[in-house]
Amino acid sequence: MIDGKKLRPVRRTVQVLFLLIFLYLLVNTSFPLKTPVPTETFLKLSPLTGIITVVAGRALFSLFWISIIVLGLSLVLGRYFCGWVCPFGTTFDVTDRLIGRARKQHFATKRKLHHVKYYILIILAVMAIFGTNLAGWFDPISWSTRLYGLVIHPSAYYLSDHVTLKLGWRPLRWLQHIFLYPQTGVGSFSQPYFQHTLFSVFLFLIIVSFGLLMRRFYCRVLCPLGALFAIVDRLSPFKRYTSDACTECEACLRRCKMGAIGEKGKGTALGECILCFDCDTVCPVDCIYRSPVKRKTGEIEVTSRPVPLDLTRREIIGSIIGSIAALPIIRLALATEHLRIGPDTRVGGPASRVIRPPGAGDEKEFLSKCVQCGQCMKVCEMNGLHPLLLEQGLEALWTPTRVPRIGYCSYKCTMCMDVCPTGALEKLALNRKQHFALGKARFNLSKCTPWVSYSKWKKGTDWWSLPQCKRCEEHCPTRDD
Repeated sequence: MIDGKKLRPVRRTVQVLFLLIFLYLLVNTSFPLKTPVPTETFLKLSPLTGIITVVAGRALFSLFWISIIVLGLSLVLGRYFCGWVCPFGTTFDVTDRLIGRARKQHFATKRKLHHVKYYILIILAVMAIFGTNLAGWFDPISWSTRLYGLVIHPSAYYLSDHVTLKLGWRPLRWLQHIFLYPQTGVGSFSQPYFQHTLFSVFLFLIIVSFGLLMRRFYCRVLCPLGALFAIVDRLSPFKRYTSDACTECEACLRRCKMGAIGEKGKGTALGECILCFDCDTVCPVDCIYRSPVKRKTGEIEVTSRPVPLDLTRREIIGSIIGSIAALPIIRLALATEHLRIGPDTRVGGPASRVIRPPGAGDEKEFLSKCVQCGQCMKVCEMNGLHPLLLEQGLEALWTPTRVPRIGYCSYKCTMCMDVCPTGALEKLALNRKQHFALGKARFNLSKCTPWVSYSKWKKGTDWWSLPQCKRCEEHCPTRDD
C-alpha cells in the first residue's frame, strides 16, 4: 500500500531534478559538446518517438531499447512518466500555476475530450505504417526540446548579453557566467538564433491559454505519449482506492489536475492518473489508498470504481480512415522526384531548395526518421541549420535545412550527426563527411570578379589591368595543394 502524502514531496523533488537534467543536457547541446552524458539521451526516453520511428523508418536505431524499458515500467508503476519525468508536463505545472488566479474554480471536462489523445495516437500509428513520421508534432519531449532549445535558451542568452552587459546591471552579472562564458558556465561560445520560432511560440501560447479552462490541457487532451502510457497503465496492478470512510466532499475531484477522478471522488479513470498524489494531500479523512489488490483496512472496506475508457468502434475506424485520407495532403510537396548530384548525396529537386544536413540520405527515408526535435540545429556551430515551416510541405514541418547565407557547414564538424537521436542523420566519420556534398553552389557570373575580368580580357583589355580575385580558391578546404 502506497502512502501518497509521504511520496508527494519526493515526486516534486524528482520532477524538478529531471527538469534540471533536461535543461543541462539541452544547454550543452552546443559547440563544444562537453557533457559526459550524450545530450540526446532524454529524447531516447520517449516510447512514442521510438516506436513510431522504428515503424515508419523500417529500422531500429541505437538505444531504442531504453524507450521500451521506460514503457515497460508503466506495467508496474502506471502512468508515472507524465507526473514524475516529462519536462513538458512540468512546464505546464508552472504555467498553470502562473495563470491559476484567472482560471475558473472548477471546469467539468467531458470525458470525450480525454479521448482526443487516443485518436491522435491512432493517426500517428497508421501514418507510420505508411512511412510517414509525425511523432515530433505531438511528442512532449520533442516539443520541449524545440521550445527550450530554439526559443527559450536563445532568448535567455540575448537578455543576459544585452541587458546584463549593455546596461551594466551588477546584481545580474552572474548570468554572464551561466550563459556567456563556457569556461565557467553552461553556455556556448556563440548562441545561435533560429527562423520561424514565432510559430512555435504561437502554438505554445495557444496551448497554455487553454489552461484557463483546465490544468494540463495538453496532457489531458492532446498528448499521444500520455495515451500510450495510459493504455499500458490499464494493465498495472496498482489502482487508486477509496474506503467507505469517504465523505464525498469532492475535494480530491477539484484538486486533480488530470480530471481523472469522478463519481464524487470514488471513481478513477483508468490511465488518467499520473501519480501526483495531490488528491491524497487534500483528503480530510485520509481515505485514499493505492494498492495492487483490493483489501480491507481494519473493518473498513476499500473499494474502487474504475471509469471506463469508452472508445467507440465508429470513432476508431473514423480515425484510421481519416489518417489514410490525409496522407496525400501531408505528402503533397514530395510529389516531385529528388535529384541525385553525386555519391551519397541527395538534395531537393528542381521544385525545392532545401539543403539537408550531412548524413541525411534519401529525402523520404530522412523524413521517416526525423522527429523534429531541433537537436541538430541547436548544436550547429555556424548557426546554419534552421527549421522549415511550409517550404517543403507539411511532412517536413520543423525539419532542418541549411541556410548558407546565415552559416556554412564547418569542414571539421560532425556534431549534428552525433546528437541525432533516431538515426535520421547517419553518423559519418569525419573523412567521409568531408566528401559529402550538401549541394552545388551557383555563381552569379555578372558579379564574379574573375568572370567579369575574363569577359573584358576576351574583348581586348590587358589582363594585368583587370581586377583579380582568388578568395574562394584560397578558402576552399578541398583545393588541390
